[in-house]
Amino acid sequence: MPTSLELYSQQLEYLPTTDPMTWHKQGFKGLVDRQFRLFREDNIGILRDSVRSYLGIPFAWKHHSSAAFNVHLNVQLDPELSFDPHGGLVFSMRVPQPQEALNLTPSERYEWWIKRQGFQHDSLVCLWNKDKDMMFAAVGHYKDHNLLKNDYGSDKVRIFFRPFDQSNRFIDWLLTNADQRVRRNYTLLEFPDLKSWSFVPPLRALQQMSNMPDTPLSTALEPSELTRPIWIRPAHYAMGDNFKFRLGKAVAGDGQHELAVSDLFDSTATPAGSSLDDGQTSAYLHALRHRVALIQGPPGTGKSYTAVAIIETLLQNLHSDVTGPILCVSHTNRALDGLLEKLQTAGVSNMIRVGSQSKSDALEDINLDVLMKYQPQLPEDKEAIKKAGDKFFSRGRGIRSSLAKLTHVDDDAERMRICTDIKLKLQRWTYAQEEYSAIMARHPLNVLKRASVIGVTAGGIAVRRELFEKLDCKVIVFEEAGTIPEALALTSITPSMEHCILIGDHKQLLPKVNRKELERSTNPQFGFDKSLLERLIDFGLPFEVLNMQYRMHPEISQLSRCTLYPMLEDAAAVQHLPAVASLSERIFWYDHQQHETKLGKALKVNTLEAEMITGLVRHLVSQDDVQGGNILVITPYVAQAKALQKKIEEFHPVEVVFGKDGRDQEQPVDVGLERVRIATVDSIQGDESEIVLLSMVRSNDWESTGFIKSENRAIVALSRAKRAMYIFGNMTMLQKVPFWSQVLTALDEASKIGTSLEVDCPRHPGHTIQIKEPADFGRYSPNGGCEFVMNTRTKYARLAHEALQEIRKLQATALTASGDLSKRLSKKPATITSDAGGKRTHITAINRLAGGTRYKATLGLLSSLSTLFQRAAAAEAALQHAWDSHPHHPRPQLQERILLLLLSARLEVAAVADFLALRARSGAAAQPLVLDFSACRDRCEKVAEAARARGLPGVAAEADVVWAQWGVLERRAPVGHPEALRGEAEIAEGEEDVEMEGPLESTG
Repeated sequence: MPTSLELYSQQLEYLPTTDPMTWHKQGFKGLVDRQFRLFREDNIGILRDSVRSYLGIPFAWKHHSSAAFNVHLNVQLDPELSFDPHGGLVFSMRVPQPQEALNLTPSERYEWWIKRQGFQHDSLVCLWNKDKDMMFAAVGHYKDHNLLKNDYGSDKVRIFFRPFDQSNRFIDWLLTNADQRVRRNYTLLEFPDLKSWSFVPPLRALQQMSNMPDTPLSTALEPSELTRPIWIRPAHYAMGDNFKFRLGKAVAGDGQHELAVSDLFDSTATPAGSSLDDGQTSAYLHALRHRVALIQGPPGTGKSYTAVAIIETLLQNLHSDVTGPILCVSHTNRALDGLLEKLQTAGVSNMIRVGSQSKSDALEDINLDVLMKYQPQLPEDKEAIKKAGDKFFSRGRGIRSSLAKLTHVDDDAERMRICTDIKLKLQRWTYAQEEYSAIMARHPLNVLKRASVIGVTAGGIAVRRELFEKLDCKVIVFEEAGTIPEALALTSITPSMEHCILIGDHKQLLPKVNRKELERSTNPQFGFDKSLLERLIDFGLPFEVLNMQYRMHPEISQLSRCTLYPMLEDAAAVQHLPAVASLSERIFWYDHQQHETKLGKALKVNTLEAEMITGLVRHLVSQDDVQGGNILVITPYVAQAKALQKKIEEFHPVEVVFGKDGRDQEQPVDVGLERVRIATVDSIQGDESEIVLLSMVRSNDWESTGFIKSENRAIVALSRAKRAMYIFGNMTMLQKVPFWSQVLTALDEASKIGTSLEVDCPRHPGHTIQIKEPADFGRYSPNGGCEFVMNTRTKYARLAHEALQEIRKLQATALTASGDLSKRLSKKPATITSDAGGKRTHITAINRLAGGTRYKATLGLLSSLSTLFQRAAAAEAALQHAWDSHPHHPRPQLQERILLLLLSARLEVAAVADFLALRARSGAAAQPLVLDFSACRDRCEKVAEAARARGLPGVAAEADVVWAQWGVLERRAPVGHPEALRGEAEIAEGEEDVEMEGPLESTG
């Protein structure tokens, strides 16, 4: 961490440039040294300059970046220090309530803190006082959440911290200042976006690598100018005289065709019938014949498909007991999950997913933490763990005892003696911790050694570098290699590695850099936003390019060809992708001059674009042939994404994809309708959608285009759509950016630019609606139709459509409520695991037993669902009459009533589970309670049966799970009679039965 001398220094840190003549170290060790210095400046440097900016210290940089921080004044150090047996010394600070929380009640203050998400675990803070003592720490775990809640309600909040490191300097400072006789005030800077785990493990790993001997890949990863022309040899394991690769199923269907390494240079040597195209075949052979293989894959060209074919072949030819498992690495959890899921689908088994951030249900059973529970430790390891653990925890107890004495000592000499004793005990505890951790690491190591494939993020390897070094893996495959910072890529390559395959596209998203000063667009001499893949390609290492795209209709892929990928070809399948019936064009630019609104330094919103896109989404989801899940809304700015989310979720469920790992922090539970996805450009590489709506946002008098001028971001945004893409932006301003000028020229030549949208009315073939402003959607395209007079048949359709749109709107509301309940109840694992449906009278009964108010809102929502259920039935009847008169008209499968029943079931089961948990906590569970939900289970059976009849297996499966949940809830109370809670329970006076009745026979 930066020292006080570094903070006050006026000299610029030494930072290596891309000019080899300025390097003080050559070769692979020089590469590691340069990456360490740049990575440290990108993370710790931005922290240093943030503190400088607050203190008013002049900067060495002409322009500087700083991290967001919150300032807390008059913070006091608690005299009582504590000890965490796993993390070391822990101290707490008393932080005054911020001004905006002072006038709130204690409970409101607690909610305010939770919503603010302040002092999150592992966030960095900087402390200093008037004596210029300066220390860095990280937010620690809270032992007592009730205490935390009480503190948040008080005038000063007690926050726990751990020293950033257990160095003598920090320990001395802590022991000296934790004195109840001297209560100093400190200033505390809180950095909510800076987490120590994101940069400390990579820095430590790079330091360790600088002291290691060269590896089999060192020369290839840092080639010298003296070695040109560059020749990359095969992997060491493939250089035996008789070694041959048996080709995988993707290339040779029978999996029996063999090629010597010398034959891998001839793509015609592969057998006929390969499922790979020519570009993929060349890349496949290239990966097998080079120890460092580079594959560039433009959008939609099948990078992951090619990666799976390569990994399958390597698994056929390598034995994990000799070469170790194959390591699959990506920068994000989302990309890693995607690759592992594709390997699973291809039949690859014996895989292990390392890390707790996976969002994939399919990979849950192969997570390392799960597998460790089912694979017991070796007996000798258990004994060693017990012995080392006894010593480790015993020394921790000794430290706690000394800390307790320190609190009550007034004599300076005695205090000094205790402090010396504590430091000595801490040193001994550190040695014991290292011994204990090394023995504990044996269990995951033994589990991982049995795997054929291990999936882990690059950051995950840096955290567990010692563990992965012991695996002795020979092969590593990088997915989305163009997005991985080179420092993290290098720390992923352990000394045993002989074969490194990098698959990605350096023309799409680049590695993220915290400091703009290190980006090549600001200072080309640094170029820290260059990945290992790009650096090696630029240096001149041989590489292959995939050139056949399987995603975009040719009208859409033309934008990629006219900008960055002139050699990109279209596969035959995309030529025949169907158009979207309600859109007049496959691709269109809506031009406007409406200025953006600036909400903060980096928060930008364009209201017109948000309203136009909202109107178009409403128009699209009103059609029978478009589901919400077919629509992806993209924007460069999080603020615009949130504005779109707020507008669209008023009538349709949404999924937001703008978190740090490609996901929002909290995703609601899926029910019924497919969600419209809303994403930032930086979150969607590798994603695709039938329809893409792109909001450019930037429109101003000073012609600032922001980071959308980046070609890498722009090409990602333009290459996600399969069937249709509509762009909303200020053409006049953006055409001054070279990349966007090429795009606009191509669109203008194809007459795909205008100041009004043309959308089709599906009820009047040939009739086009002109939309010039957001109000025109309501004026000319009500409920997805148009203003024309309709004949008798379409009157019925309109009537039904209006009712069904109201149903969808209510579904969105009910979905939010159900999601909130599910999230709240998920904190009680024993309470609820699924959903249900049935008679609603038991909700009235539990509401009465719970005091008459707790479930009032749930009853109201169920009543509304019941009303909409009846309206949906009437609407379907109207449609049925119209279709009877026109038997040749296409009939969509209607599912609204089924989904309404399923939604109501979710609400019911959440309320009942909540009631039972409340009853258990209050002690009432000792009283007998009869639970009879047989009617509820019967209703679930009907829903499942109807869903299967309409070809909705997912809904049917959910109904089956709900059916089982009612049985679980029924068994949670002893049988008795004093209280009865039955499906046919009597309704209290004045309360409404919200039962949904009516047959669910398939309509249409």
